[in-house]
Amino acid sequence: MRQDDTSLDGGHGAFPETSWGLITRLREPADHRGALEDLCRRYWRPVYRYARVAWSKSNDDAKDLAQAFFLWLLEGDPLSAYAPERGGFRAFLKVLLRRFVGHQEAALARLKRGGGVAVVPLDADAVPA
Repeated sequence: MRQDDTSLDGGHGAFPETSWGLITRLREPADHRGALEDLCRRYWRPVYRYARVAWSKSNDDAKDLAQAFFLWLLEGDPLSAYAPERGGFRAFLKVLLRRFVGHQEAALARLKRGGGVAVVPLDADAVPA
């Protein structure tokens, strides 16, 4: 671990093997929330490391991105689109993460360009009549 990496727990830096029991629990309404918590615990550090390395994020930015990604998973239902016959869960999770980061980067770029907010001149003479 680099000196400026996180000391927060959450598994190793590599994405863990897929637990089919966890995937099954994610699909069951009765244990969906508990399965999501387990998923967050197992995959937090791999998601953090992926953000840190793939997008050259700082320690704090990678932490924020990982937290926002898992919040997005908890609040929405993007995991319901997972189809085992189309590929592995780790690959699916990485695709979700790449798309999430892409949307976050686009949102930040919009904010830097003004975020779609109308600029109102402060000079009273410059206000059109």
